[in-house]
Amino acid sequence: MNICVVTGSGGLIGSESVDFFADKFDLVIGIDNDLRSYFFGKEASTTWNKNKLEEKFQNYKHYNIDIRNNEELEKIFKEYNQDIKLIIFLKYFFQLFIVTNINIVMFVILKFFF
Repeated sequence: MNICVVTGSGGLIGSESVDFFADKFDLVIGIDNDLRSYFFGKEASTTWNKNKLEEKFQNYKHYNIDIRNNEELEKIFKEYNQDIKLIIFLKYFFQLFIVTNINIVMFVILKFFF
């Protein structure tokens, strides 16, 4: 099985990444805890976008966790292990976060204009 992991999957670029990779991977895992609603209020929530992805793509699986929570991230990476072929870290406009103890890690920066 080939798996793509996208952090920030509820946001604009993260959701577009899911849309782009959904037909290229067996499973796309989205990680997003909608922290945007915490900072900017309920009207800024990305829950609607997460729901849209879950409805549109049968091979999309969402995890509502904070990427700073290493224990929860570790559970995901232990479960899918070597099947993870691509990891896209999107957080606050392209800051990269490094996750340790992963054998295959590829960082992809998607730009607004291709």
